[in-house]
Amino acid sequence: MKALEQIPQSLQDDVDELRCLVGDLVAERAKSSLIISNVLEVLTTVLRWVVRECTSTEQAVDVLRAIDVTEELERIVEDVPTIEREADLPDSLTAAHVSCLLGNHGLARRMVDLPCAELTPFWEIYRRALRAVLCGQPLEVPEVKVTGYDKALVPYVQMMADLCNGREPDVDALDKEFAKRQKNKRIEDLEMLSGDGHAPVTWDFRRAAIFMAAGRSDG
Repeated sequence: MKALEQIPQSLQDDVDELRCLVGDLVAERAKSSLIISNVLEVLTTVLRWVVRECTSTEQAVDVLRAIDVTEELERIVEDVPTIEREADLPDSLTAAHVSCLLGNHGLARRMVDLPCAELTPFWEIYRRALRAVLCGQPLEVPEVKVTGYDKALVPYVQMMADLCNGREPDVDALDKEFAKRQKNKRIEDLEMLSGDGHAPVTWDFRRAAIFMAAGRSDG
């Protein structure tokens, strides 16, 4: 597949903006926290297009490799530790998933280890789970109260626990939940990355990234 030919001008504009922001990051260290947040937001915008338009991991990874944001991801890893106020620290989990999809496990491990603003108990568990998968470590998942859209993402934590503890994930159940979620209008995915009945997506980037973090193909 000629991935570059699949990329519309609007997405290329987003990628160009991403590169310009990283250029600003290099030039303006004093404003790094704001610029890093903007970089991550544009990266999320790019991923939103990918999960909406791509129908397979092969196609999605081809597109991500074609636009090649590795340099931008590495800049984030270098600059986040320079942010002094905890409240200004960004959430780099989405960027960690993109690093996994690009096959850069070392970069993904550095991403999940970055300091970040306080996470909810569920997202702290998710972060630790992804790190355990990347490092090949056993994982024990504590019980926490999960509310809202996060309930739809609990199966991914179970998937990571299975991979870490030598069990085979129930991929069929995961795929059924993914398909069901795309029709459910009673929930709302504010990130617009994992999908709901209002803004469905066609590709499960979390499933793919987690398998690739474990050194496996997509299921």
